[in-house]
Amino acid sequence: MSSKLTLPFIFSALIFLIHLNFSSGQTVVKAAYWFPDSGFPAASINSSLFTHLFCAFADLNATTYQVTVSSSNSAPFSSFTQTVQRKNPSVKTLLSIGGGNSNPATFAAMASQATRRKAFINSSITLARSYNFHGLDLDWEYPSSTTEMTNFGTLLTEWRTAAANESKTTGKTALLLAAAVFRSADYYSINYPFQSISNSLDWINVMAYDFYGPGWFPNNTAPPAALSASSVNGDAGITSWIKAGLAPKKIVLGLPFYGYAWRLLDANNHGIFAPANGSGIGTYGDQGYSQIKDFISQNAARTVYNATFVTNYCYSGKTWIGYDDTQSISAKVSYAKTTKGLLGYFAWHVGADSSNWALSQAAISMEFRSISYLIIPFIFLVSCSSAQTWIRAGYWYAGSQSPIPEINSALFTHLICGFADVNSSTYQLSIPSAHVQYFSSFTDIVKRKNPSTITLLSIWNGLAERRRAKLGGENANFSVMSSMLEKPSNRKSFIESSIKMARRYGFQGIDLNWLWPNEASDMINIGKLLDEWRAAVTYESRNSSQSRLMLIMAVRYLPAFESLIYPIESMKRNLDWAHVVAYDYHLSSKENFTGGHAALYDPLSHVNTDYGIRQWFNYSFPASKLVLGLAYHGYAWTLANPEDNNGIGAPASGIAVTQDGSVNYKYIKWYTRSYRAPIVYNATYVVNYCVIGSSWVGFDDVEAIRAKIAYAKEKKLLGTNVFQVNNDDENWALSRAAQEEGNGHENKRRLLLIILLPITSIVILIAIVVCYLQREPLKTRGTMILGNSRASDPSNLQVFSFSKIKAATNKFSSENKLGEGGFGPVYKGKLQTGQEIAVKRLSKTSTQGLEEFGNEVTLTATLQHVNLARVLGFCSEKEEKMLIYEYMPNKSLDFYLFDPTRQYLLDWRKRVHIIEGVTQGLLYLQEYSNFTIIHRDLKASNILLDNEMNAKISDFGMAKLFGKDELEGNTSRIVGTYGYVPPEYVKKGIYSMKYDVYSFGVLLLQMISGRKSTCYYGPNESQHLLEYAYTSWKEDKGPEFIDPSLDDSSTSFKLLRCLQVALLCVQENPDDRPTMLEVYSMLKTDTQAVPIPTKTAFSGKSDRDKESVSTSQKGSCSVNDAQISELQPR
Repeated sequence: MSSKLTLPFIFSALIFLIHLNFSSGQTVVKAAYWFPDSGFPAASINSSLFTHLFCAFADLNATTYQVTVSSSNSAPFSSFTQTVQRKNPSVKTLLSIGGGNSNPATFAAMASQATRRKAFINSSITLARSYNFHGLDLDWEYPSSTTEMTNFGTLLTEWRTAAANESKTTGKTALLLAAAVFRSADYYSINYPFQSISNSLDWINVMAYDFYGPGWFPNNTAPPAALSASSVNGDAGITSWIKAGLAPKKIVLGLPFYGYAWRLLDANNHGIFAPANGSGIGTYGDQGYSQIKDFISQNAARTVYNATFVTNYCYSGKTWIGYDDTQSISAKVSYAKTTKGLLGYFAWHVGADSSNWALSQAAISMEFRSISYLIIPFIFLVSCSSAQTWIRAGYWYAGSQSPIPEINSALFTHLICGFADVNSSTYQLSIPSAHVQYFSSFTDIVKRKNPSTITLLSIWNGLAERRRAKLGGENANFSVMSSMLEKPSNRKSFIESSIKMARRYGFQGIDLNWLWPNEASDMINIGKLLDEWRAAVTYESRNSSQSRLMLIMAVRYLPAFESLIYPIESMKRNLDWAHVVAYDYHLSSKENFTGGHAALYDPLSHVNTDYGIRQWFNYSFPASKLVLGLAYHGYAWTLANPEDNNGIGAPASGIAVTQDGSVNYKYIKWYTRSYRAPIVYNATYVVNYCVIGSSWVGFDDVEAIRAKIAYAKEKKLLGTNVFQVNNDDENWALSRAAQEEGNGHENKRRLLLIILLPITSIVILIAIVVCYLQREPLKTRGTMILGNSRASDPSNLQVFSFSKIKAATNKFSSENKLGEGGFGPVYKGKLQTGQEIAVKRLSKTSTQGLEEFGNEVTLTATLQHVNLARVLGFCSEKEEKMLIYEYMPNKSLDFYLFDPTRQYLLDWRKRVHIIEGVTQGLLYLQEYSNFTIIHRDLKASNILLDNEMNAKISDFGMAKLFGKDELEGNTSRIVGTYGYVPPEYVKKGIYSMKYDVYSFGVLLLQMISGRKSTCYYGPNESQHLLEYAYTSWKEDKGPEFIDPSLDDSSTSFKLLRCLQVALLCVQENPDDRPTMLEVYSMLKTDTQAVPIPTKTAFSGKSDRDKESVSTSQKGSCSVNDAQISELQPR
């Protein structure tokens, strides 16, 4: 079976298997607490990472026993729900009552009497409703007697009854009820009321943290929230709750986004439970995660992950901090989801996370790990067939005078042009005037032989400083780089000029080649520089629509040296790779014995490449971001006793051959040929050397290069980087050897692929058959019961049988047919439970097919938003492809918008409501979901309306999914709907977020005018909708374009403002169009200035598309929503 056929087959099969797995899933609770005193604004919460957010804390009045909110908290509490729902409208909010600083005696007194409990319950429900919360959370820390536990159970029972009664009376969705509880099912041998908790609460938040802290455990360091191994641990607590009879789906695991600092008695004894003497920072030692990361960066602290305890810790000097980092957070979420089957997790507290939401991202990344047994084989095969590119990089130095055209760029994936200098006053980059001609032509010339070669601009400290750093000696911080790093303004000047220079000369990345930082402040400031540099190149890429510039850096062979440590975490976050300068270990100008200056191993010393690489691994730097440096040069010594001792380590009396003893490979090969000197390969050190008279030259020949490539492959490094390519000989012997050795490993990989692909295909085929045959038993277990879907669980896709859908639609009768689109007919159905559904059935004559079907199933399984249509499930029996949606009683927007009678049912207020809904849906797709999603078919007929006329974007069959760092894509298969497709897509097949902005602009023009996009208007009916709108606005005749029946006097959404915003969205150049965030801001804020639109994009008129239309719709029209099936771009 060919790989072209096999891989799509495997992928389609995996989609099927994955959705069988999803159909039995339950929504995971991904929650976090927020409180105003944290100093973290609610508006800054990335609510797209959470399903539930707790607003903490409301107070319990000790006299009236009513729940109250302090005057200082009233404003942030009242706006909390609206604020966090801007980024994620589907997030649920809960008001939390009590907390660790509240008086537990007040709660005990409240729970002891029925009248007091009633006062608490009624006031809590009233307060939650008045502040628009979706639920309530009780944080009573803790009931401490058997009587208090009994009363706690009574309180919960009455609370649930009251909440249910309130829901029935008001018709509102019942409030969620949760409670924070102790780490174990008993509070120091006093059992919680399990039955009341099970019957009354939606879930409990188990506070699996604060096990140890310097305030109550001062004499030893300890893991504050260990999952296992420790005498007090999270697993023991969770297990006790389950053994007590509480269902795992009622349990939510607590995750601390903070830690505690101890002061070590001995800085050299720094493990878990090391002797300590109280708090290491402040009075109590508590530190938020972002503070801990700052401590690590500023103090070059050593970080450790202990998998036995499932905890992280760091230390610097006598300060030791125990905390949870991404490794322990990921492990705990995996434990909750996979090992224990819990409902989810919550974090205390959201404001303590890092600026890039590292912990929250780590937690959410585990959400779909439970299906890894299905996708790991596929990932392995894909990695075999399309493995990460093996980097073959190399430096070219302009000062070498070696002509650029002579570079054999076919042998390299990346070429680095060196070097730009840093101005000591402005800290901007400059290039020596004599070298400008080389930099300006470098990319163009090397791409002639190899268009895929990526070029990078390298920045150094200057030739003199490089030589001084290389030779050592002074310890003073003489570097211009050090001065540049000291101040934010200096770093900004450096960063901006580096990006500008790279773009000017057509480079695709930037390399920092600083040999070497020599103070602790240098290392700390490098970390800051990399954070700022990465942010700047990302911002520049988004605003310029160019691919993001790569960032790489040269580093020493050791991550820690002379009491200095590289900023590992910052490097991991921000660099595409770090290339290890694995050479110049021994120099003839410094040492009086011969040495392998680039030795891979050294049995007598740690000064060797293997030791250095292992040290980088020990400091948790990933192999996938390490590139091994290769030297195309060597060093020559004068032997002291050439006749007696001429091996590695032989006595020498200084340099030979050249002024500084350095010799390039090209010269070495000429030298050995001229004197017919034998070349020795030493496999112990993995070096070559030759002896000519009293001269001894150590270098790397093809044997050493091949061995190092094999080593790099074995260690799973990213690749190799040569210094420098123009030192190779005229036949490119070293570079060809490197390429051949690398290709040898790739050939083995391909052979493995050829063997495994057919085997894996057969295994997956068998799995499909087994899963298919087991569908009925799965249904009987209640995981895929037809017609019993949970409306509160939007990701619970069901697999429907053909017979059930046939019965629900009355055998697909014409009376049940709602309409027909590009996919096929849509039928109304009714399940046996009474639930109404809409069934979209793929037509055999449709231009859409398996790709669109799979696309919609895949995306809608993971997308959750109130303004996106929800797919309940799918059917793929008997060669059928059907999608089952929730039924929308008010049909779609086009049903009203273009009908001469029904359009009057949509007054301007209702249209504004729909516009806002569509805007929110697009914001979710483009900004707030985990991926960027381009819909590519946004139009009136794909905007469904529920019973309250809420807009729901539907039909994701043509959608495309991007990673967050991708800006655009390209296709040769053009699909979409005439009138809604932007010009860059039709002409070049380019699609980006600005595609949907364009479609939204067309839709907005239709909403304010009631006109179709495929009609012609204006004088002699010669203008397309967009042209007519632009002309009307340009000539101050906007009111003539707008539907005269619409009245905007009672809303801030003004019709003429909407016209101008719509015209901005449909401009011909996609770069000129606003983002959806900017659109939303312009529409919502009537005081914000709206830019002047340029002339819009519009299509020429086609006679064949003309069709008569009702006289109430002025102009000549073609069939609305005509589908583009497939078109090759010009």
